[in-house]
Amino acid sequence: MVPLRWIVGVACATLAVTTSAMAQDAPPAGGSPGARMFQFSPEKGPLAEGFTRVSASSTYNKEAGFGWLDLKGKTSTGAWLEKNHWEACENLNVVERPGPDDLGRTYASGPATFALDLPAGRYDVWVLSGDWGLLEYVPHEPYSITVQGREAYRFSVTPEAFYKAFDDWG
Repeated sequence: MVPLRWIVGVACATLAVTTSAMAQDAPPAGGSPGARMFQFSPEKGPLAEGFTRVSASSTYNKEAGFGWLDLKGKTSTGAWLEKNHWEACENLNVVERPGPDDLGRTYASGPATFALDLPAGRYDVWVLSGDWGLLEYVPHEPYSITVQGREAYRFSVTPEAFYKAFDDWG
């Protein structure tokens, strides 16, 4: 098994990994052979069909082959407006907020490391990133995906490109 080490440095709602050779614009269907689909969601938050919940208490477990490696401090939980739940420790927040659907309503943020053990090979990785609860949290902060200590993908946007995206909506 090759561990996929991923540092969650911005809000990330969903991670889907599949052995499929085709790139996808959406997560693979729950029944796709080889698909591993994770939703970063509080224990009391929603869970989209076919996804495995990753909460603030999902510490790495060798048998399961995934989880948070380096959580710090005691995990606290709570809710606001009686229906939006959160979990937090010193280096991770897992939050439920209003959003377009069960997948977009939850996310994790903070410098914690999420690990996923996979056999050596090529994988397609689909990531839904951002806090869709409020417009000011549309993804604009840089993040990266690191595999075996090497950066495999980096997202970043200049302030000009970020503001241009809003101008183009009109």
